[in-house]
Parts: sequence; structure tokens; C-alpha cells
Amino acid sequence: MARYFFELGCKSVTVPDNKGREFSSAEEAHFHAQMIVRQTEAYAHSDDGDDARWIIRITNTDDDFEIVVLFPAKHAHSEQHSAGAH
Repeated sequence: MARYFFELGCKSVTVPDNKGREFSSAEEAHFHAQMIVRQTEAYAHSDDGDDARWIIRITNTDDDFEIVVLFPAKHAHSEQHSAGAH
């Protein structure tokens, strides 16, 4: 098992993950990041435009591995909710 860290951020804000979480593969860590996006995307948008686009940066203990997971663009999020999709 490897420990992965999930740092959330945008241009003006960084939320570090000092604890991390263990997964048996990078694929599982990526799925976990996608779950975080789904759970937090309604709160991670601002009116600052594209400059405020949120990401999750996944790293390992040695900080030599990285995956960047993007939050959906604000307009795509708004269109889904106005169409009644969840």
C-alpha cells in the first residue's frame, strides 16, 4: 500500500493534505480524488471566472508522483443543475 496526498487548490487558495490516505494503486487514488470532486464541486466555485478553477493534486510520500484532477468548469456545473441533473 502506498500513501497518497490530495491537495485541493485554485489560483488563490491551497488546502494541503498533511495526513494522506493509503491505496493499493494510483488508479484507486485517482478514483478517490474523483469522489472528492463530486462531493465538493458545489462549494468549490466562485465568481472569479476561470482563474478560480479548482484542482486536486495527488502526490505520493516521496512527492515524485503526481496526478492533477480538474473540477468541472463552472458553466458545465451550472448547466447540469439547471437541467435537473445531479
